[in-house]
Amino acid sequence: MNAVVVVYQGNASAPFAIPIAAIRPGTFTRTGGGTGQGAMLVQDQSANRALNRVAGGSWISSFAGGESVTMPPGVWPGIE
Repeated sequence: MNAVVVVYQGNASAPFAIPIAAIRPGTFTRTGGGTGQGAMLVQDQSANRALNRVAGGSWISSFAGGESVTMPPGVWPGIE
C-alpha cells in the first residue's frame, strides 16, 4: 500500500492508503521479438515502415499490453 495526499486549492487531505498493482507494460514490436520497430499503423491502417512513414500531422496506432487488473474489468481509465 502507498499513501496518497490530495491537495486542492491549497488544502491537503488526510493521507489515505491505496493498493498499487504490479504491472509490466510493453509495446508490441513489428516482428514480435521484443526488439526493433514498434508494431504501429499509420492513418490509413497500413504498417508504419521506412518506406511507408507517417505523414506530419497524421496519427498512428500503437499496440501495447501489460495494464494489469482494472476496475471495472477491461476499462483503462483516461483512454477514450
